[in-house]
Amino acid sequence: MMRAEVVAVVLSWNDAHRVIALLERLATLDPAPDHVVVVDNGSADGAAGRIARAFPIHEIVCLDANRGFAAAANRGIERALARGAAWVWLLNTDLVLPVSALGSLRAAAEADARFGMAGAVLTEADGSVQARGGGCVNLWTGASRHVVRAGQRCDYLSAACLLLRAAMLRDTGLFDEGYFFYWEDIDLAFRARAAGWKLALAGDCRVVHREGSSLGRWSDQRWYHLFRGMSLFLRRRAPLPRTATVVRLLIHSATMLRHGRRDAVRGAWRAVVGDARR
Repeated sequence: MMRAEVVAVVLSWNDAHRVIALLERLATLDPAPDHVVVVDNGSADGAAGRIARAFPIHEIVCLDANRGFAAAANRGIERALARGAAWVWLLNTDLVLPVSALGSLRAAAEADARFGMAGAVLTEADGSVQARGGGCVNLWTGASRHVVRAGQRCDYLSAACLLLRAAMLRDTGLFDEGYFFYWEDIDLAFRARAAGWKLALAGDCRVVHREGSSLGRWSDQRWYHLFRGMSLFLRRRAPLPRTATVVRLLIHSATMLRHGRRDAVRGAWRAVVGDARR
């Protein structure tokens, strides 16, 4: 098996067209990743076959069912580490990357040997800032907020476009597979920081991110997984986890009902009530 310095890991779930578009873009980057692993997370639409035919040079890992983001990402990361990668570049399929994306991320991460991961400036299609790398978490209220201005505290980096140092992964472990979808990147960053690793931002790397496109921004399913991940994280880290969860749920419900987004409320309550019964 040939060693690869930088391995990109791309997750696929019933979205072959987006994966293929992203892989086409990766081939044009300067520099491009040395190797690409596509993890198909139990797609039911033949996505893995379409991707393999379009890009036979890439490694395809097929899971038998949708195992969630953390588990699928870990299968790709394991392949990258087996190749001796120094860096693992985790990528969502809902991104538009600048040609210098990988170079910018790597330059930011290599500025300090204790930088365990580097994130990009995520933007909307109109160029407005969605998140400068990631966000911050209030352990008392359960609120997670994107960082949008320079100088704000940043507790974690988004896994949507995230360069991970292999040495950090070997030190802290991979994503916690107890998280199905959402909050796994927050958990990893908190564990990394607790172990003495730092977070880097590639301020010159602006990536368009169509956030929430796979499940729908206001869908029942999306908010179910968001609140399920939040509840698990708060149980492990918040001073008063139940209080923080309830506070966040009530604030979310009031806001969503005011805007008529009942599905978002239903999903959040389903997660919290179901979590309390487990």
